[in-house]
Amino acid sequence: MPGQSYRRDECVNFAIQKGLDASRSTIKFFKHNDMDDLERLLIEQAKEDVRKMKEWSRMNTSN
Repeated sequence: MPGQSYRRDECVNFAIQKGLDASRSTIKFFKHNDMDDLERLLIEQAKEDVRKMKEWSRMNTSN
């Protein structure tokens, strides 16, 4: 779904890759079976979510 964000193992099977590509979602890759790399991506996303929430909050309280 557009607007969605997915994290996937870089070695996920081809059918899943194509399904995610067709979804037009944001897809981030983590190194195969590397949970530290996945954690890094999830931390980045959490920081981005906080930034977007602050921005959204600022836009909606400025009226």
